[in-house]
Amino acid sequence: MIAALGAGLGRPRFTPRSGAGKSRTFRRGYRAGQSAPLCSRSGEEMAATTAFAAFAGIALPVAAFAQAEVSVERGLYVSIIAGCHDCHTQGYNEAEGKIDPEKALKGSSVGWRGPWGTTYAGNLRLVAASTDEDFFVERMKTLKTSPPMPWYNVRAMKENDLRSLHRYLISLGEPGKSGPLPTREEPRTPYITIAPPTMPKR
Repeated sequence: MIAALGAGLGRPRFTPRSGAGKSRTFRRGYRAGQSAPLCSRSGEEMAATTAFAAFAGIALPVAAFAQAEVSVERGLYVSIIAGCHDCHTQGYNEAEGKIDPEKALKGSSVGWRGPWGTTYAGNLRLVAASTDEDFFVERMKTLKTSPPMPWYNVRAMKENDLRSLHRYLISLGEPGKSGPLPTREEPRTPYITIAPPTMPKR
């Protein structure tokens, strides 16, 4: 859910390991970004750009009104662009973004292991089902969890987006059961090891 600016993120590398659970080592590398080429514009292109900017200025109040909408449909949109399904819907990435309504946001049994122990993406349906809309917004605005959950991104979400997310979660139906609990012991489920960055040798 985080877009990288400047330096481009390299592809994650997963290395299978043996152990009590199936483990994969996750590392992120960086490479230098390349400057985009400059391009010149003709007079016609500049005129078209100016006209578009004027139109955008007129359309802005309409867009701002649309952004204030609170709905199940907007909640679905927020859950996708905010990356909720990436971790909280098991099999979402393998399905290339196709949402299975039965599994949607019920959490995952695949753990994330690091210096903090092993954590799991929880069942968000249960979270929504156990709170009303107002308390859900309050809870998300003060959220702080263990890695790798980017709780600070959730805190930055607008109230109407959080209300829409709550309505979408409720619309999914039966919340299901809670998943594995965080642990500092050897996990008994498949897990991904998040390794610290490897420093270059001097």
